[in-house]
Amino acid sequence: QQGKSAESNRFMRFDGPEGEIIWVGKNRQANEELAMKRSNPEDVWMHASGPGSHVLVRSATKLSAPSKEALQLAANLAARHSKAGKTASKVQITVAHAKHLRKPKGAPVGAVLVTQALPSLTGFTDQAPDAAN
Repeated sequence: QQGKSAESNRFMRFDGPEGEIIWVGKNRQANEELAMKRSNPEDVWMHASGPGSHVLVRSATKLSAPSKEALQLAANLAARHSKAGKTASKVQITVAHAKHLRKPKGAPVGAVLVTQALPSLTGFTDQAPDAAN
C-alpha cells in the first residue's frame, strides 16, 4: 500500500487496452527513474520535443509488443504533458525502446540521449485522458 502511494506521487499510471501499463513521469526525477531505472529493455519510451514528461509503455507479457492503441494513448499522454502540448493540439513524439536510452555524463536530471529511435508518432492533446486509472 505505501509503495503504491509513493509511486502515485511520482508517476501517473494508465492501463492500455490489452493489459499494457503506461507510466507518465510527474517531474524530472520521476522522468529519470522511468527511463533509467524502472524500464525494461523492450519497454517503449516516449517524449515530446522540448520539456515534458517521459512516458513508458510496458506490454502485458514479455513476448508481446504493446498494441497500436496503447502506443497512441501513450503518445497522446506525452503530448498532453509537454510544454508544446500547452499551445498545440498535435505534437511530434520521439519513440524508442528503453534499451536505446543513455544518460549523458554531466547531463541534468531527467535528460536522456536516444541512441536508436523508432518511427516517431503524433500525439493529440485532446485525445489524452484527464486522470490516471
